[in-house]
Amino acid sequence: GTLDAIHIAGPELFVKSVQELARVTADGGVVMCISNVVTEEEWYDAFSGAEWEMIHDGNLAFASDGEATIDLGASLFSWKRTSFR
Repeated sequence: GTLDAIHIAGPELFVKSVQELARVTADGGVVMCISNVVTEEEWYDAFSGAEWEMIHDGNLAFASDGEATIDLGASLFSWKRTSFR
């Protein structure tokens, strides 16, 4: 995705981009990323602030009907923006 491309351009740009997402995402807004470039540790570090609540941690995600995200060739991450500012 877009953040993968930014990370390839430079990990420091990736961190700055996540900081900008925190600034522009409304309270309660959701950021979803499908990634095969950024490591889990880098995602966790970038979204570790109190302004983010993790929804999906890169592992399989299950819908309410039991469907699962499989064979994506990538990991699914998502966070909800908290009201902490």
